[in-house]
Amino acid sequence: MSNYPPPYNSGRYSPGRPAYSDRPPFPPTLNNAPREHPPYPYSNSGPPPPTASYRTYDPYTNDSRPGPYPQPRDPYTADSYDPYSPSTAYPASRYPPNASPPRQDSRPIARPASPPRRVAQSAPRQSEGKDLNMLTPVVTATISGSFTTAIYSLPPSKLPLDKYIAVNPGDCIDIHRALCRKSSAVWYADGCSRAGEGWCAAIEWIIDMGQSGRKMRACIPGGDGLDAELGAICKAVEGFHELLELSIKQGTPMSHEMIIFCDSAAAIVAIDTSSRPESLRFDALWRRVCCEFLKAHITFVWLPKNSGIEGHVLADKIAMVAASNSYLKKKKEGTLAQMYQRHGGGEPMPSGSAEAGPWQRGDADPSRRKEVFERPQPAPVAMPEVEAAVEDEVMAEEDLERHRKLFGDTETHLPPPAESIFVTSFPDALSAKDLGVLFAQFGDLTSVDIYHTDPNHPRFAYVQYTTLDSGAAAIDALHDRPIDFASPYAKENADDLADWAGWQGSMKVVRNGEGRFIPGPVEELFPGIAPWMVGKKAEVPAKEPDVGAKRSRSADGVNTEKSQSPKRPRQSSPGAVNFAAQLSDLVTSVALPAAPAAESSESSPAPPHVTPPSTHATTNGTTPQHALPPTPQTAERPSVKVASPEPNGLPTPTTAAKSAEPARPPLTNSAAEPQEYPIQYSVKTLRLLISLVSDTFTRHDVNNWIAHSCLIAVELDLARRALQADLYATDEGFLTGRELEQQLLQRGFTAPRVDAFITKVLKVLDGIALAEALEGGGEVEGEAVDKAEREQLVKQLETALERYPDQTKEAIHTAGSMMEYLHRGKELQEKKRLDVERRVKVLEGMVTIGEVVGGVVRFLLTEQQD
Repeated sequence: MSNYPPPYNSGRYSPGRPAYSDRPPFPPTLNNAPREHPPYPYSNSGPPPPTASYRTYDPYTNDSRPGPYPQPRDPYTADSYDPYSPSTAYPASRYPPNASPPRQDSRPIARPASPPRRVAQSAPRQSEGKDLNMLTPVVTATISGSFTTAIYSLPPSKLPLDKYIAVNPGDCIDIHRALCRKSSAVWYADGCSRAGEGWCAAIEWIIDMGQSGRKMRACIPGGDGLDAELGAICKAVEGFHELLELSIKQGTPMSHEMIIFCDSAAAIVAIDTSSRPESLRFDALWRRVCCEFLKAHITFVWLPKNSGIEGHVLADKIAMVAASNSYLKKKKEGTLAQMYQRHGGGEPMPSGSAEAGPWQRGDADPSRRKEVFERPQPAPVAMPEVEAAVEDEVMAEEDLERHRKLFGDTETHLPPPAESIFVTSFPDALSAKDLGVLFAQFGDLTSVDIYHTDPNHPRFAYVQYTTLDSGAAAIDALHDRPIDFASPYAKENADDLADWAGWQGSMKVVRNGEGRFIPGPVEELFPGIAPWMVGKKAEVPAKEPDVGAKRSRSADGVNTEKSQSPKRPRQSSPGAVNFAAQLSDLVTSVALPAAPAAESSESSPAPPHVTPPSTHATTNGTTPQHALPPTPQTAERPSVKVASPEPNGLPTPTTAAKSAEPARPPLTNSAAEPQEYPIQYSVKTLRLLISLVSDTFTRHDVNNWIAHSCLIAVELDLARRALQADLYATDEGFLTGRELEQQLLQRGFTAPRVDAFITKVLKVLDGIALAEALEGGGEVEGEAVDKAEREQLVKQLETALERYPDQTKEAIHTAGSMMEYLHRGKELQEKKRLDVERRVKVLEGMVTIGEVVGGVVRFLLTEQQD
């Protein structure tokens, strides 16, 4: 049987056993020490459980038995409890006679001996302080005309600058957004101080591109957090000054208003009020900038440190990394001061806003004398004294006479606007705006112009719409009709049409499609008007003697033997010409200079089934060398019935009429050069055509000219891709060279100086290449034209094309001309690309080595060998 009590059933209820009957009335005692107040027994509680020393008999005698312990008081006695003297209600506990109360040791507890404290040099305070707030009054300001917020009021500065320190940090993002929308010169400044050095960073942010521009960094020996932040602002101003000077050199305008975002309110306040060296340096620098640029202005804006703006985060990272790298480098080299080598001594210093000071009142140093800056005013331009005219009429007559001597009596008048409507008979007091309001109800207007010739004739106007239907609607509604003021448009715009309200007349509104100022239907309203206004100047007949003289000269020119018509040699030429002769004539003049169009038409007849290029008619004894192909505006529309060209290749009347049009200058790029017309095939083109006909066409049906055209287009596309690659490479080289030139210009070089140096280096390289070619036994000669080889290739091409239809022959001839243009264009563009690449290489050497001819040449030769 176990002596432990039965477990307590906390989760079950037994009806046969009373609740809590198995729980002892008193918890077991841990020791036999007497308690000051014994526990109060419950009325229904039984005797306490027996102890381990309980015995059924008493072995002691009555004399040696100790006295009994005092029993607890009766709970039902008549005594009362007095809350004001509780000790009287209960008797004091008494110890047994033989027991003694515990002794209390009155001696103080001895502390263990500790070593004496060492007074160490105080380490620099770490950046654990929180930025303090300003103590100046709060005012409301509207920033950039679009955002209103509460800011701390600051005393006005003596320099041309503004400061904004928002009360609510959440408004700083809205201020940043509002200012960046209207300014392009945005800078971020931040600093960090660590191990006795202040590192500052300034970042330019290009808003249009969404990326950083210039990055500036500097070190301030012995500077704290405020010095580093002031130095960052100075670096931002230096970078802005350099950009202003560069914009003047390059002729590119830029904004003279600068915005600097900084996370230190103390630095913003102290930049122009403190006596620190960086504040004094900013004062001198900004005064110099404002003297050079009369519109220069700075706006300082406070940003919280946790704003998360990309430019601010970048500036903070640059300053923090620079300070950390300097600290680690000094620590590794052993040059770090002893006070910064202790644990925590090299941590970043607190910012300037974490230390209380007079900057919280708006002035970092009230004892400093601030001089007011006055911008220099430009000297007024002295206007030359003009002598008063004696007689205005005399002066006007002299001016008119001088104009007649210079320009004569003939005048050039501007034609009226095309597709416009003519309006007259409207009130004289109305303006063009009033006309526009009335005519705007019919459609969108382009222009409204009012003219007045003399007081004897009424005023008239030209109203032009974007569409012709709007003009027709205006004519139908207003021509010889009163204005309808009851329309919805008139009611809606009654205020704007108030000047028309009292007028009861009608206007003349007609279309001006005759190309003269006064249209025919209203010409009777302008009697005695100048002839040129009604289009009668061109109809004035010329004098008869002059006309006869011109006719006689023209007749003499036609009858002379030397001035024969260019069509006669072509009409008298033989009708049948073989294809071999045509190709041989095209090839013989490939290396010769461009000949006149008339001679080329006689010596090089066109191949069969091909309409040759038109021969340009001579004008004043000169013959144009070439003409542009027709544009979509100048080309004739193709007719439905297309007649096949004649076998003899004679020009049609349509082509002869086109040849009489004057030639215009070609649209060429920088690498294009004039070529002979018509273009002549080269050996390379002939070989490619022969390979195409002999090798590729044989895989398809002989009469399938559709497949032949597709194969020809593939070869043209390959030549086009090769030329396009050179064009792209040239453009890329040009852009790279421009970037390198910008770097040299920033270093102080000028464009003529750079070009002169590049010319010197290229001459040296050409001399070296020429010497190597002569040493190797090569001969520097031009490309010899192998006439015999070309004639042989022409015969091969003629033989290969004999069994193919006329459509294939025409496609081969057209593709041959186009392919020759592509091949020649590639040769010229390749030369251009090589020139650009050589220039870029010299610029790279100039940027890397400097303005030393020998060093750059060695750099280029070494790079070529690698």
